[in-house]
Amino acid sequence: MSAAQKLLQSFANAPVKGVFGWVRSNLTPSQAQKVGKEFTTSYSAKYFKSGSVKPVVHVMLGLGVIGYALEYPHLKHSQRNRKHH
Repeated sequence: MSAAQKLLQSFANAPVKGVFGWVRSNLTPSQAQKVGKEFTTSYSAKYFKSGSVKPVVHVMLGLGVIGYALEYPHLKHSQRNRKHH
């Protein structure tokens, strides 16, 4: 089992209210670096070295989610001010 899998298994058992406490106590900078390195190595082998276009799709989806998250308060505010007939 990889470090990332162990970390995710531990995270799955954390209560929702205790997520920030779990992150502070379980995710050390060296462990985060190790998990990040494992992820980038496996992602590179799976997508970049195979010539897949999926990384482009992943970046587009990620940017779309980030853009929506940043714009959400404005959308919520404008929807609240809309007059209902």
